[in-house]
Amino acid sequence: MEVATHTFNSLSRAELKADSITYVSMTHAMLNLMEDSPEKTRVLAGLFRQCCDDGCLNQHILNTLDSFLTKKDFLTITGISSTEETPKIASLPSEWSVRASETRY
Repeated sequence: MEVATHTFNSLSRAELKADSITYVSMTHAMLNLMEDSPEKTRVLAGLFRQCCDDGCLNQHILNTLDSFLTKKDFLTITGISSTEETPKIASLPSEWSVRASETRY
């Protein structure tokens, strides 16, 4: 987790911007490498908000979070109410995905 975090944080120092693939990778790293805890929830919420602020949210990120998290944690992290079906990117503010790639992973 330290390597992933250090690499992600070094992007801005190198004058680079994270893209959708970067956010997908960091989301997977956090989901797989961090213990379930309030800290994990806080960090995922921060990453999600940064992803949206950068306009990099895509359907793959939503699907990943929805498949790994309980509906309650999904709501806590994203602020998006999830029913039986994963929320669709088209139903969210367009500025959240203005720079997003639609590449399938």
